[in-house]
Amino acid sequence: MSSTALFVGNLPFNASSQGIYDLFRPYCPISVAFASGRNFAYVEVHADQAEKIIRDLDGHCLNHHEISVKLADYREPRTEVR
Repeated sequence: MSSTALFVGNLPFNASSQGIYDLFRPYCPISVAFASGRNFAYVEVHADQAEKIIRDLDGHCLNHHEISVKLADYREPRTEVR
C-alpha cells in the first residue's frame, strides 16, 4: 500500500507530537514529523485515505486554532551554487 505526506499547518504552539497523532489516529497514520515550537507538522498516511482526511480535518479546531490540512508540496532538494 502506498503512502503520502500531508502538511498540517496553523497548529497551536502548545501542540505535541502525541496530540497530532491522536487527532489522526482514526485514520491510522503511519508517522508524524513535528518540531516542538513550530506551528506545522507532516503526517504520513495511506494514500487511499488522504483525500478523506483532508475533507474531514481541514478547518478542524484544535486548541482554538483552525488547522490547515493539505497534500504536502514535494520539492527537489536545494543544491548550492558557488
